Amino acid sequence: MSAEPTFDQYGSVSDDLADASKQLIKFLCYFLPSGSQEFDGKAFTKAINNRPEGDLCVEDHKSDRIEGQQALLQTMVEKLAMTLGQIAAPIIGQHVLYNLLMTNLDSIEEHEKMGSAWYEKSNDSSSISYRLVIYGPNPNKPSDFYALVCNYKITADITDKETWYSLTNTSEHKFGAEFDCIKLVCNEKFTAGP
Repeated sequence: MSAEPTFDQYGSVSDDLADASKQLIKFLCYFLPSGSQEFDGKAFTKAINNRPEGDLCVEDHKSDRIEGQQALLQTMVEKLAMTLGQIAAPIIGQHVLYNLLMTNLDSIEEHEKMGSAWYEKSNDSSSISYRLVIYGPNPNKPSDFYALVCNYKITADITDKETWYSLTNTSEHKFGAEFDCIKLVCNEKFTAGP
């Protein structure tokens, strides 16, 4: 049985920003509706825009889709990392992002148990979805940090969950992907509120 839906976390912040990063995860989880795995990014963005404090700001937001095509898993993840890399800079480099995405695919079952990934099946395909927050310092303002909130889904012409567990970078299927990423600037004074 999987845990309550949450976000996997990658990267770190300085000790004086640790409380704000914990508050950010708490705030993000407010937008995981009960009984759903889907993060409500629109409501999240609206809530940020309505906050008078200015301690959490959206710097960039990108959603996109990579159409399904017969390819190696490695090729699909390279395309996803390249596309995500456009919004991820300077938080994380494209090569590190690629390795992170591949590591997540190598540990699907673990992420399901943590509550940051889930499996869905449709007629002749299935998908694995992830929720991930990537932290990075803001070199221009040490009292702030960057957080990239990524929700991404990889689909394939795979009909059973066990096949996802045994994928390697050279596995070939009809892979597609979609994602929604929000780049945030978070201040050390940020609190999630009640």
